[in-house]
Amino acid sequence: MSWKDKLQTASFRGASFGVTESNLEGGRRNAVHEFPNRETAYVEDLGGKNKTYSIEGFVVGSDYMPARDSLQTALETGGSGLLVHPYYGSLTVAVDSYAIRESAEGGGMASFSMTFVKSLGVSYPSSSSASASASSTITAAADNSASAMESLFDVSDGGDIQTLSQTQVTESVGIIQMQTKLKVKSSSVDVENIEGKINAFDNFMRDSARVLTDLSTLIAEPQTLGYKLIDVVSRMADMVDTPLHAVAGYLRMYSALSDYFSGLSFLSSAKGDTEKQNAEILRDVLLLAVISYAATAAAGADYETRTQATETRDSITDMIDSFLADALDDSMFESALDLRNAVVKSVPPDGARLPDLVSVDVPATVSSLVLAHEIYGDIDEEADLISRNSVASPWAIQGGTSVEALL
Repeated sequence: MSWKDKLQTASFRGASFGVTESNLEGGRRNAVHEFPNRETAYVEDLGGKNKTYSIEGFVVGSDYMPARDSLQTALETGGSGLLVHPYYGSLTVAVDSYAIRESAEGGGMASFSMTFVKSLGVSYPSSSSASASASSTITAAADNSASAMESLFDVSDGGDIQTLSQTQVTESVGIIQMQTKLKVKSSSVDVENIEGKINAFDNFMRDSARVLTDLSTLIAEPQTLGYKLIDVVSRMADMVDTPLHAVAGYLRMYSALSDYFSGLSFLSSAKGDTEKQNAEILRDVLLLAVISYAATAAAGADYETRTQATETRDSITDMIDSFLADALDDSMFESALDLRNAVVKSVPPDGARLPDLVSVDVPATVSSLVLAHEIYGDIDEEADLISRNSVASPWAIQGGTSVEALL
């Protein structure tokens, strides 16, 4: 296979474009320490520089403007996104800058100069370096999913098979939109961030709707369709306030998509077998994307208790085990295993000293102040004790009951 055969169709957040030139910039972050009367310096290596990808791209055609607008919208969307680089494959990146050039002489074409920086792919701060482990597996999972779509999703005969597959894509995107809406509505957002979250939601709805608008064309380009669907799934993480809220949203999204696909039935025939295979690979692409972003969010979360961390870990590994039981493609199976290993290793975080949530019996009626001192040896945690147990009367916590405390 020649190098040209290995090139991938370039896209960002599912918006496709051609590439004329690309440049990768990296290096080391060095702190140079110079000293009086010495001609040599001590160079302290602080690690590798974040990689920067510069791309000269274009969209072309007699009706090029919708493609131009789609790519521009993708570039203006906040947070990290999936870049399919023709030479380097799938990358989780953030946009640094872009410029668009159009001219009468070059009519029917818009040229883009774009600069991206490599990103962990989480839109919330995290002190856990382990999030990089889960995040790094997303690119492989996305590539494997898109490749599986290309090889296993077959609508070449058109007719009823294509129509049914389009219906399943449409209904799946509808489920993703609904689950994202529900999670965003239930999340609290800081006033300072509300404008960014609103813009992220508007962009999500516009871009997911554009997938459906372009579906009659995309259905014949399974690899591109796969990348676009993965991008639609990824957007929830940009619209909620904490990683754990993202995990909860993705768990419900997984359940809703699983229920939808498990309710489909197919005839026992050659045509029915093709329809069934299309549905199964579409299911796996969507579910693996959900798993990928749930795993990354879990690895980047801050946990209040060890119980909270282990319950989160177990809910994600259960989800992955469910996927592994029915996975159609071997490479996607391996990606799911990699994600499972990353979650098990990173949740709870290595070295984190998380308290346990325990139940403490209250033998006799006592005030919250006295109870806090009995449990902790001081009264610093009284407010947490009251809040955690929704104590209505802090001066008289009834005997014969129990309270939850962090120990």
